[in-house]
Amino acid sequence: MVNPALPDGLTLGEDGSITGTAAAPSKLQSFTISIKNKQGEASTGLVIEVLEAVKPTSIALATDFLDLKVLDEGDAPLEGPTMAGPTVGPEADDHGRPLKGITFKISGDLPDGLIFNPEDGSISGAPTTPLEEETTFTITAENAAGEVSSDVKIRCRLKDLSSAHARTYEERNANYADSNIFCKIARGEIPCRKVYEDDLIIAFLDIAPAAKGHTVVTTKQLYQSLDVVPPHILAAIMAVLPKLAIKVCDAVGAKDYNILSNNGSVAGQTIFNTHIHIIPRTEGDALNLSWGGAQVEVDPEEMDKLALAVFNEMQ
Repeated sequence: MVNPALPDGLTLGEDGSITGTAAAPSKLQSFTISIKNKQGEASTGLVIEVLEAVKPTSIALATDFLDLKVLDEGDAPLEGPTMAGPTVGPEADDHGRPLKGITFKISGDLPDGLIFNPEDGSISGAPTTPLEEETTFTITAENAAGEVSSDVKIRCRLKDLSSAHARTYEERNANYADSNIFCKIARGEIPCRKVYEDDLIIAFLDIAPAAKGHTVVTTKQLYQSLDVVPPHILAAIMAVLPKLAIKVCDAVGAKDYNILSNNGSVAGQTIFNTHIHIIPRTEGDALNLSWGGAQVEVDPEEMDKLALAVFNEMQ
């Protein structure tokens, strides 16, 4: 037993040891620890002073901006921390007492795939979902004496998953949502002649139409080409596209239409947010989308091999 009672947070064990962390500072105080059995009792004294914890006064992050690319299913996870833990000071106070008991927390929810470590303040992993707009997260280091914090900005961009098109972010001028004209239209920063909008997509009349009623259907979030658009957004586009095409044709007195999507600069894409053109057609119009004159001859055996190769890749 111990007398008087130990400061809050400290516990006397069955073996006479004292464990725990004091809840608050306390002045120098004497305590008596006693042990007894049938033969008698013995005691000893000790003095305990609970000093105030050293307060953290500075925090330095490894970086103030993380510009990440979204992890593809085929990519290997990143090794080591995506961002090393912060350096927190001081190492010790004027009496030589070290800074102890530091834990870390972060404001908000990190993008999927990124993991925050509360023990050292590091961020690890690789994002699996985009975060196109720079978002500020606050990392706080704290102990019983106080806390200190600093901000890190994070942006997670889609990777270019279309290696067959030999396209990179650097080859495209409108690489980010803040500079892409279609993203600006979706945010209302540039006016348009809107014909449809929901949570995922927006459609408007093309400002350089190939035909009267020429309409562009595009995603509100930046996806550089059709092959990187998530399936649920593709499904949303296809759910709207047929009805919208008919309504546009009815408005201009057309019966037929083309649905066209250019993916990659070689294919004629000039604005690198995926989009689909609805082009109403009328008898005798000047638009020619026929490729009859560009037909190439391919050996039948080669076509068989090509078809089989693609079929097997799709399994």
